[in-house]
Amino acid sequence: MRLWCIAAFLALQACSHPRLCDVTPVPPFAMLPDTAPAGLVQGVVVALPDSVPLPYVRLHVDSTDAWAITDAQGRFALAAVRPGTFSLIVRTVNYGPARLPLEMLPGRGVAVRIPLVPRCFQVEAVAN
Repeated sequence: MRLWCIAAFLALQACSHPRLCDVTPVPPFAMLPDTAPAGLVQGVVVALPDSVPLPYVRLHVDSTDAWAITDAQGRFALAAVRPGTFSLIVRTVNYGPARLPLEMLPGRGVAVRIPLVPRCFQVEAVAN
C-alpha cells in the first residue's frame, strides 16, 4: 500500500500541466531572429504551456559527438557544428523528446527556441 501511494504521488507530480497530457505531437520549434556565430547552434528550451525555461535538458546532434546541457535559464550552445543538414535530439525527464531537423549553412550559425510538452504517466489502481 505504501509503495502504491508513493507511485501515485510521483505520477501526479510528473505531470504539472494536465491539460497537455494527451498532446502527442511536439509543437514546431522557432528560429530566433538572433544571429549565432558561425558553426554555433544556440537557443533556449522551454516548457509548454507557460514557456518556463527548462534547466538540465540534454541536446545532441545526431550522428556526431556534439552535445550540450541547458543551464538554469534553459539556454544552450553547441559549438563546432559542421555545415550541413542534421537532427537535433532533445530529451529530459518528464517531457516528451523532440527531434528537430536543422540546416547549418557555411559561415552561419543557428539560434532556436524549442518548446517541450510535459509527459504524463497514468498509474493503474492496485488491488490489495
